[in-house]
Amino acid sequence: MYYIDDTKRLGYSLGQSAYIGRLDELINIKSNEKYISAYACPNKVCAFYYIDKAKDNKFAEHNEFVYGPYTKA
Repeated sequence: MYYIDDTKRLGYSLGQSAYIGRLDELINIKSNEKYISAYACPNKVCAFYYIDKAKDNKFAEHNEFVYGPYTKA
């Protein structure tokens, strides 16, 4: 997690304070061995998302491992 212009963001760390963005406007985030679960409000629309950690890497496209948006139900 990192901040740009007072916006909390989640990204893939490349090291030396460089990141590839994954989700913006994070409200809540949890993690286990397989997934990152986040409640975020990108573009002022709040929803739930999850990231498959095994598929996330610096060469992957966002739609390969970030799932959502989902409602609470």
